[in-house]
Amino acid sequence: MSGEQLGAVLVALVCALMLGRLLLPAPRRAKLDQAFRRQWALTLSALKRPFRGRAARQAEQAQAEQARQATAAAIERARRASRAAEVVREGNVYKPEAFQKPRKPH
Repeated sequence: MSGEQLGAVLVALVCALMLGRLLLPAPRRAKLDQAFRRQWALTLSALKRPFRGRAARQAEQAQAEQARQATAAAIERARRASRAAEVVREGNVYKPEAFQKPRKPH
């Protein structure tokens, strides 16, 4: 097979794939497009990763570690706040005392 024939086969294959995409219903086509874009972005980032410098990789790792620490701190603050509050639970429903106070008559 010559290069010209191979190019023609590739173009025909791409055209057939695009025609198949157009035959899909709109919601399925949108999901397919989204999956394709996501995969394309992942592929590009994977191709760029080996060519980045050491400093960029270290900065990315430091940023990821900082994000993990911030997440852990936020979770711990939420846990402490829920332990500190006077809360009555009925199953998985919280019943704070503020909700049990008598209402003002209107």
